[in-house]
Amino acid sequence: SINLRTIRPLDVSKRILAVGARGTYVDQKLQPGTSDLGYRVYGTFVDKFADDRIGIALSAAYTDEPYQTRDWNAWGYGAYGPNQYGMNGVKTWSESDKLKRFGANGTIQVKATDDLMLTVDGFYSRFVDRIDQRGIEMPFNCGGGCGHDQILSYTADSRGLVTSATIKGTPVIENYANDRVASTYSLAGNLKWDNGGSTRALFDASWSRRVAKASAW
Repeated sequence: SINLRTIRPLDVSKRILAVGARGTYVDQKLQPGTSDLGYRVYGTFVDKFADDRIGIALSAAYTDEPYQTRDWNAWGYGAYGPNQYGMNGVKTWSESDKLKRFGANGTIQVKATDDLMLTVDGFYSRFVDRIDQRGIEMPFNCGGGCGHDQILSYTADSRGLVTSATIKGTPVIENYANDRVASTYSLAGNLKWDNGGSTRALFDASWSRRVAKASAW
């Protein structure tokens, strides 16, 4: 489990104001219409009011960053001949992604009396991820419509591993899109009474909700 606690503004000795930004550059564009530039901006504000009895902490961040990856894998290995094995096929594709995410959280603390403290936390996040995949699959040796008749010739080493082959076949062109959108809402409250004696009281309540949508084709 992870115990994640946001900043408590009444514990901070002075006002905090912090902002920042960074840029992202991807040194390859694998697909047309994709981006190789991105950025992230963020900021935080913390302060106390009313003779240090009310504290507020606010922070937010926005990300808009591209991702470009290239992948390759083999289908596995099968028999080309007696005790001779080679790849059944290959798949190679590129993947482009533009990740956009906005997140914000806030904390309000109210010291109603010297013994009573109220703390309220809120969090919101929106996540948009759109992935495009394009590539080909090339069958070599999978039986049926793409069986041994597509292997015109091949050579194998002394271990029986096929090292080269001449193959007649038709690659399968593939295009996929995978979109994911999600929003998360969270609200929590804490009421604490402590007069420094042997008796203390604490009340906690929280609520959260996640709304997500995914589509692929």
